Amino acid sequence: VNPIPSVPVVTALPSAICSGSNTTLTANSNLITTPYCIPTTDCSYGNFISSFQLGAINHTSYACDADTGYIYLPTPAASLMVDSTYNFTLEVDESSSDNIVTIWIDFNHNHSFEASERVYNDGNGLYYSGSITIPSNAFNGVTRMRVRNFRHYYFVDTLDACATSWDDGVGAGLAVSGGARYISYTNQGETEDYDVNISGGTDPVTLNWSPSTFLSSTSGSSVTATNVTSTTTYTVSSSATSSGCSATGSGSV
Repeated sequence: VNPIPSVPVVTALPSAICSGSNTTLTANSNLITTPYCIPTTDCSYGNFISSFQLGAINHTSYACDADTGYIYLPTPAASLMVDSTYNFTLEVDESSSDNIVTIWIDFNHNHSFEASERVYNDGNGLYYSGSITIPSNAFNGVTRMRVRNFRHYYFVDTLDACATSWDDGVGAGLAVSGGARYISYTNQGETEDYDVNISGGTDPVTLNWSPSTFLSSTSGSSVTATNVTSTTTYTVSSSATSSGCSATGSGSV
């Protein structure tokens, strides 16, 4: 199901004007989506993320941040520009190097971490460093970045952003009757969510105004009504860039 935009809320500043005066009209509309999944895991035996740094984000911990193995740290947000590359560093609990570290960024603001949004994946170590490039088609604004550490004995690249348990690879070299591989499951690891603020890309919604009477422009989140001589009601259409789904709102000046 595609996300839809919220009904635009229109405000005028100043809200009351004399004939022949100017005012600025602003419309706010965001995508309406389902909440992000929250994976519950166990990092009480280690396998927690002890430090992560990217831009303004610099988080350090000496144990699990929460009993659920999940924490959301919205501030400070890292400011990122499309077509730019940013370095990060990450360290996991030193009690075990049997880890896989994966990072996703929700570039299209649909509250789902898709395979195409996985920006880093590596394993079997304690210290990680790498770079993340923001694609040119990323949506502008604040969105979520997910950093996960999975306990795993062999490096794989198929672990999920929402998984609460997974094959830990212990049985990779073991077989049971009939030749099937023995599978051992675990839920050891930690998930940290952060906010990033992307600029220079595509707006998640487009806003169009009508009628054009007195307006400096008929598109954008902010327009100016100039030399207004009569009360006018404006309709604003908000359209989701990714799906075309739309909603309308109105305001008068």
